[in-house]
Amino acid sequence: MVIGLGRVGWSYSKEKGRGFGSSHFGAYYTHRDIDSVVAVDANAKRLSECARWFQRTNQRRRMGKEVVFVQDYVEALRKYRPDVVSVCVPTPLHNEVMKNLCYEDGPRVICLEKPIAPSLVEAMQIAKRVANACEQFGKPCVAVNFTLRWDRNWRTMKHWLPRIEPVVAHGKHPGPLLRTGIHMLDMFNNFFGDPVRVIGESDASYPSWMTRKMPETDDYSGWGVVEYANGTRAYLVGGELAKEDPYVLFEMEILGKKGAILARRNGADISLELAKQSKRYKGLRELEPDTSKHIVAATNNPRVTMVDDLVRCVRDSRRRPACDLQDAIKAETLVHLIRQSHLKWIKPEEVDTTESIRSH
Repeated sequence: MVIGLGRVGWSYSKEKGRGFGSSHFGAYYTHRDIDSVVAVDANAKRLSECARWFQRTNQRRRMGKEVVFVQDYVEALRKYRPDVVSVCVPTPLHNEVMKNLCYEDGPRVICLEKPIAPSLVEAMQIAKRVANACEQFGKPCVAVNFTLRWDRNWRTMKHWLPRIEPVVAHGKHPGPLLRTGIHMLDMFNNFFGDPVRVIGESDASYPSWMTRKMPETDDYSGWGVVEYANGTRAYLVGGELAKEDPYVLFEMEILGKKGAILARRNGADISLELAKQSKRYKGLRELEPDTSKHIVAATNNPRVTMVDDLVRCVRDSRRRPACDLQDAIKAETLVHLIRQSHLKWIKPEEVDTTESIRSH
């Protein structure tokens, strides 16, 4: 079941560059182990638009699976009893939808879109609700769609980390923090482990968009530094989400004692460089590309890889998805701490951030 047929829920599939399987709806429908899909949206116009589009697609004729279109997800849950549910409604509605999913006859696996909540307080409420349901009913398993976790190139980067012994990393995102910066913060956590110190950077000379709310997103775009228990220091660099000229920017460079890993073009181009004796400077080393460790992949569909993971979680209740609720809580906590560090006028949320990191 897909609840919410917005961009990530469905309409990404209409974009030729992304491909049919780039949305939750498309990835489920094309997956070999999914028998049927229930598409849900309270907006009758959007639901009808999705149904008409689907009737015209070649995928419908080729795959021939059952698809049901409904407006009421609560009624549909009782009727169809799906194994997996994707929650793709706007972020402020996540808490209410999760309350209706965490019950005895609810789904085995829930895929929750990021960020999991508009505030850390609500994120912790969702986490407690899921923990209570797991204690009572042994489910659900919750995955959170931090897309880069299921991207093959970013996963390859993690395998290369031991070769360079990371010291410092720079992650770039288009901004703002909760919408896109959280992706980079989650990858920092994924790569480097447990954060121990967080600093938000702000100064009178910084551009105004870093320290004011962006009306189109109701969010801030701040910079920050995260220090990790393994000694790595990671810098988060955010840009302005400009309406007139937006573009995707997820890039990272990781420098280490023995080399560097570079991710360019939103992770479609990654390379490993090793520190070797310089031919120009006596007694010094320089980075040289390892040509055998350079991957360029313009086509990569992490959404389909995510569904693979969710199906395995349905079959094995002990399995942990590539990104779960604990990972998402940790990333959202870092967003909260960066905001509190450099945007002093924000009213602090009533939540113990130290405890949220320790427990999650």
